[in-house]
Amino acid sequence: MLDEEDKMFRDALIESQKEYAAFLDSWPTFSDHTKPSYEGLENAIKQKEAETISKIESSRGRSLTVNRK
Repeated sequence: MLDEEDKMFRDALIESQKEYAAFLDSWPTFSDHTKPSYEGLENAIKQKEAETISKIESSRGRSLTVNRK
């Protein structure tokens, strides 16, 4: 049978586990943190690709014009 000290320890442990569970529930999920930064990164990559394609196309247009002269 449990003595008084064991009961107090058990009760404190149960309370601690409840507090820890509440603490974890209060934190945002992993996707809440990563989604905005991932979308921002994805948009930055798309923008950089568009800039690169634009530069390539404009340099091709210049080189075609230069070659035709």
